[in-house]
Amino acid sequence: MSGRLGLRKKKKGRGKTGENHDNHPDIDVCSIYPPDAAEYRQDLNLVLTSPTNAEYGRRRLETGIKKASIFNGIPRILELPTCFPGDVMHQPVINLTALMLELWCERGNCRTGDGSDDTWDWAVLKGDVWKTHGQAVADAAPYFPRSFDRTPRNPAEKLSSGYKAWELLLYFYGLGPGLFEGLLPERYHLHYCKLVVAIRIMYQHQIPNQELKLANKFLLEWVVEFEDLYYQRKTERLHYVRQCVHSLVHLGPEATRVGPPSLSAQWTMERMIGVFGSLLRQPSSVFSNLREQARRVAEINAVVAMWPEIESNRGELRGSLNLGQGYILLTPKDMKVYQLSPTEKAALDTFYSNLPTPENPQRRSIYRWGRLDIPTEQTARSSWKEVDRTSTAARTDRNLKVRDLI
Repeated sequence: MSGRLGLRKKKKGRGKTGENHDNHPDIDVCSIYPPDAAEYRQDLNLVLTSPTNAEYGRRRLETGIKKASIFNGIPRILELPTCFPGDVMHQPVINLTALMLELWCERGNCRTGDGSDDTWDWAVLKGDVWKTHGQAVADAAPYFPRSFDRTPRNPAEKLSSGYKAWELLLYFYGLGPGLFEGLLPERYHLHYCKLVVAIRIMYQHQIPNQELKLANKFLLEWVVEFEDLYYQRKTERLHYVRQCVHSLVHLGPEATRVGPPSLSAQWTMERMIGVFGSLLRQPSSVFSNLREQARRVAEINAVVAMWPEIESNRGELRGSLNLGQGYILLTPKDMKVYQLSPTEKAALDTFYSNLPTPENPQRRSIYRWGRLDIPTEQTARSSWKEVDRTSTAARTDRNLKVRDLI
């Protein structure tokens, strides 16, 4: 498989002065090697030891290095530039979704410079179609469990007014495959689904080797097909191939080198910025106050790490019943014995008959509980109470994960 990337693949040898690097043959995306710390040090030393300004300019252009990084002064296990893995928050969630929606909605940022006689058969999210699609996204909100936090709003109305990264993640990589089916032409939808499969795998905290190989395969294919379907080697469309497109080819190798990308993504840092920002109380000495707040948070985290039971209060809620292994029944609860229907009785009989030591369910009094706290600290709600809620904004808490074992 050969990709046509608009970037010069750096050569091991030094080019001569005046050598033209603008034209080069196609680059196979499978042959792009990871960053090399030793080569970076060599290139940095070459730039820093430039004898003249003219030589500095030539070496800077050749190596892509301007000066030493501030991070050179911080001790670390991974050297520069290997200490900078990919970011699966900004790269595929914010930047790449912005690019794809600009194409599908025919926004001016992408249309600029492209001939009016070109056929954009992928630009389907326009007019009433875009409004209907946006409403379908908003209507899906009740079907997200409350543990998923903020649900995606109507993108047709809110996309350009503070649409959050979490909303884009749920919208583009969660709802998208179903909502875009039938809207996008088949070849564009299949191309898009490869990206969704790969990013979903990359967001796992544990990635089996076979799944990582599949994700890397789909990402490489997606980049090559993106250039075939959208860029089409037209100079007026070169701005389609943004950094967020090229960087996808590095996600697979980086996951092998430093672990699942979700564990080093920007989500944690963005959250900490918000937390410390909310703790600041002295505008006259912001940095002193920030230092003090950070010290207190670090002390608390250290104590909780040594004695986790200090922070955990699971199982202490009034009226709850701890079932063990992280499962806790929560109120509301039936005040009197519940009379089983024939179907419920048959299901209960089957359950007890499959136990290692079968018990007689007739000897037990049955009470219904409204909620169940599970080991992930998410709360599931029973049908008994969930169906009684009449609010259109109510979120579902009854969900099953179905695995196709065929």
